[in-house]
Amino acid sequence: MKNIPPRQMVVDLKGGTIDGYCVGEPWNYRAAIEDSGFTIATDLEVWLGHPRKVLGVREDWGNN
Repeated sequence: MKNIPPRQMVVDLKGGTIDGYCVGEPWNYRAAIEDSGFTIATDLEVWLGHPRKVLGVREDWGNN
């Protein structure tokens, strides 16, 4: 995993240096309108009533 600033994420997605990202607006919308990405699920679809700014993953994925 690499850390990149949100403003760089769409460029890296287009360039093929990353496969995806988790970020707030407007970066997911930008990827969609530039036809370089799409939203798999919104935060409330993954975890209804979640605390803000938390990335929740399955334990088996998080341990890899």
